[in-house]
Amino acid sequence: MKALPSYIKPELYFWTRDADKTNRGIAEIDYVIQRGAAIVPVEVKARVQGGMKSLWAFLEKHPDSYGIRTSLENFGTMDRLLIYPLYAISRIIAD
Repeated sequence: MKALPSYIKPELYFWTRDADKTNRGIAEIDYVIQRGAAIVPVEVKARVQGGMKSLWAFLEKHPDSYGIRTSLENFGTMDRLLIYPLYAISRIIAD
């Protein structure tokens, strides 16, 4: 896959879930991208650690899916997550 031409504005999407009667609060995912036929949530963290309640809520609702977290961590995996360091965000689209 290659980058879009500079004159085409990329579309950015995010995901939210409103609070409901079961006491689940509002959830927000920073970005959702399409990889092949899959819709993949992408959570961006400024540090190595950080809560990912919204990401887990998305994955709970979509059990056949996986997510991507990007932060100051190195490349890795955790459960249904792919982890990318912030400096390698461009690889999310390329991989």
